[in-house]
Amino acid sequence: MKTFLPAVASLGLALALPFTLQAQDTAPPVVAAEESAHAQLVAVMSPDALHEASFANTVSELRRFYMENPDFVLLDKECPGLIDNIFEKSEDEMREYHWAEANAIRSLMLDLVTEYLTEEQASEGAALYGTPLGQKVIIAAGQNQNLQNTMESAVENKGGEVDRTAFDRDQRATTSKVLRTLTRAEIEEFGRRAMGSKFLPAFQRLNPLIQQRKFELLNSDRLSAYETRMQAAMQDAMNSHIEACN
Repeated sequence: MKTFLPAVASLGLALALPFTLQAQDTAPPVVAAEESAHAQLVAVMSPDALHEASFANTVSELRRFYMENPDFVLLDKECPGLIDNIFEKSEDEMREYHWAEANAIRSLMLDLVTEYLTEEQASEGAALYGTPLGQKVIIAAGQNQNLQNTMESAVENKGGEVDRTAFDRDQRATTSKVLRTLTRAEIEEFGRRAMGSKFLPAFQRLNPLIQQRKFELLNSDRLSAYETRMQAAMQDAMNSHIEACN
């Protein structure tokens, strides 16, 4: 991904925060009983609710990034409403890209957990994260993701690539933001539920590889067709607004 950066980073945080949650009720996703344990695990660790939260946060962070960019600040001053118009007119293409990326991450997750986790470990993980409390753990990362370093890295690099240092820095920042939302009682409650789990140690060993694969996806051209449509929609929105303004 070269422009619509944050969904990968946010999902990475969701997987890297096994003992965090947010104080709000979240209904567990519907998982078909006939699905394999590995598919059920991916379904509860990458639910639609996570990606909806991630999309909303991504748009908010991108809008803020534009509002802090001197060039766009000047353009918006000369032609009021420019930034709002860009996001309004390109939302469908942004959402299309976001969900294509989310499904690509689900696919790579399924491949990895199937290869590296046993059925028993996957079943334990699906049971743990499939509860309302478990979903709070997952969705907290999407709602509290930090994207500043990722976006700055993409802008600084001529090809739009993100460097791994920026990717990791945003993950650590998001972890800190999520932890600040928690009470000790909430952390202890989830810890009690996870105690003795065979899943968590196995997943923690696997997680660095998941992060690496997601980072590779972030800088790949796998979703270039979606990216092209999104960029064109944003450019058209900017051009039409400036033309109308003049």
